[in-house]
Amino acid sequence: VIGSDIDKRMIKQAIIDSPNEKIEYVIASTQNLPFRSNIFDIVTAFSAFHWFYDKASLSEIKRVATKDGLLFVVNKNETGDMKKIIKNTLKEFVVGGTFPPSAKDSYDPVLIMRQSDLKDIKEYIVNVVEKYTINDAVNYAQSMSVWNLVQKEKREEACARLQEAFLSNAKNGFVERPLEVKIVSSFKTATGF
Repeated sequence: VIGSDIDKRMIKQAIIDSPNEKIEYVIASTQNLPFRSNIFDIVTAFSAFHWFYDKASLSEIKRVATKDGLLFVVNKNETGDMKKIIKNTLKEFVVGGTFPPSAKDSYDPVLIMRQSDLKDIKEYIVNVVEKYTINDAVNYAQSMSVWNLVQKEKREEACARLQEAFLSNAKNGFVERPLEVKIVSSFKTATGF
């Protein structure tokens, strides 16, 4: 098992989170993977494919997959209000009070795979509800890309406001995050990609 990310901080966190796992980690761009061709039986991306579904990355993914390899991507899509609560709370702490469009706004993994000449595409959807403590919800908000837009000198106040917002929306002490988990897959076979 090899984990790959372009950001060395993400690799560092993965090592911290899984210290006893036998996983090799590599810092690399999906547009130029440092692996020989036809090496991986499974190539996957969890909550990340929307950042690198360009032509060069898809070409590299196909290159490193074995003949009968499986490509699957998993994304969590908000179906509740948690993201809205976070953005509405943080907008006053962002220069200009607005956020750029989300990378997921025009993201459709099935369409992307079809347009990339991938075949035998299957889609599965599972609805779940994640539950966060108030502190975990604040920590989650700080892990989102929109947090990078919050002015550094206002981050402490932003965290306090997030805590207030989550407290007022909590149910039995927890913040609920309804999600649609979408899994999209394709095989690299005569009928696959």
